[in-house]
Amino acid sequence: MAAVTFPYLMERDVALDARGFNPELNEMWLDIDFARRASAGSGRDNVVSGRAPAVELMKTPYSNAPGHRSDIETYLRTATNGYRSSDESSISTDLVIAGFRGTSPETVPNHPDLWREVVIAKNARKIIDGVPRLRWSIKTAAPTLEGSYVWGDTYFANSLAKALRRLGQVVSVDSLEVMAKPRSDLDDVVLNLRGWEALTAVGSALNVIWVISHPDLVTAAEVRASDLAYAASTQWAAEKSHAWEVEIRPLLQCTDPELFAPCAGGERGEDVLFVGNSRGQARQAVEAAVAAQANLSVFGEGWKGLLDDRFIKGRHVPAELLGKLYGTANVVLNDHWQDMKVNGFISNRLFDVVASAGWAITDDVGELPPALDSVVAKFCDAEQLAGILADAKVRRPSQQALISASERVRSHHTFDARAKRLLQDVIAAGA
Repeated sequence: MAAVTFPYLMERDVALDARGFNPELNEMWLDIDFARRASAGSGRDNVVSGRAPAVELMKTPYSNAPGHRSDIETYLRTATNGYRSSDESSISTDLVIAGFRGTSPETVPNHPDLWREVVIAKNARKIIDGVPRLRWSIKTAAPTLEGSYVWGDTYFANSLAKALRRLGQVVSVDSLEVMAKPRSDLDDVVLNLRGWEALTAVGSALNVIWVISHPDLVTAAEVRASDLAYAASTQWAAEKSHAWEVEIRPLLQCTDPELFAPCAGGERGEDVLFVGNSRGQARQAVEAAVAAQANLSVFGEGWKGLLDDRFIKGRHVPAELLGKLYGTANVVLNDHWQDMKVNGFISNRLFDVVASAGWAITDDVGELPPALDSVVAKFCDAEQLAGILADAKVRRPSQQALISASERVRSHHTFDARAKRLLQDVIAAGA
């Protein structure tokens, strides 16, 4: 199903006549393909306004995406052979935009007062195969534009949104600046991926909090204000459920098998890999690897001045390339924020590495699920990490063990599995 990740405003009848977005396209060319069909169906021209300024704030993350060429080829094919309609691609299932009082894309920019004439209301809820199609807003603390691509929360939220859409749900991802958007009253479910920022509960929606990081910032009042509460730590969920007298359900982080899976034909290197930002400080795993004179390769922001340049290999790795990098590295290092480590919040990076059939070494975050525990080594201090690295050839799990662990993670610890659990629970809670 095509997923629109940018604002797109249109008349409802035009959207219905054009039969929504093309489900064969992934990210690119959605707007061009839609505009072509909408113009053909309505007999009206597409007009590009030269008065609207365009400012490049960052390079588009899709410019070099592997699917870009595929989308171009799909667009050219469907433009000639016709468009395969899909109910799943309809963009008018959650909102009704009832009339623009005679305005048009050409008149609205010159008469902003006319926007007050636009009427937005909830559509009747649809039931598809016995499952209600709900409108979800996933909230993250990641910024909207500059720097969002370096936040793990961004990728986590987008992968969860895609999994929910595969279950027939209508999902938006709201970044930091729009966490409290004006039309939250249209949402059926508001899901806060709780990291750095708290969120005021939305009275008209079912409020869900999923604590995935920074548990020391979470308050009892915040959890009690939610209709459903989850935590990416079995330990913390049990402790706070008892202490705060409120149910917090364990729901661990997970991986996206579309991005993280064993890489066929990849040759394993000799490097000790670390992918992560410096956070303005020397991170435990990196500092210990340097002290152990490891063949270290670091990708991430903020390392200049904290680390010798010879170790810094890049500032960013596109998500679609991370799986291969993990799967072909000799070792992948991982560590946690202190409050996550002591409270048993397992980083999603461990799920990603194991799903890629890579070998991970992490700081001791407590008990790991069986799928991870069998192939992840843990260290408590620099000396212990140095010993593991020195004996890496002996301690490294067999390739068969890594593949087996990858299969277990990609079967049980995926965004699809988490989305199914969330959907079942919100329906049971009355959403």
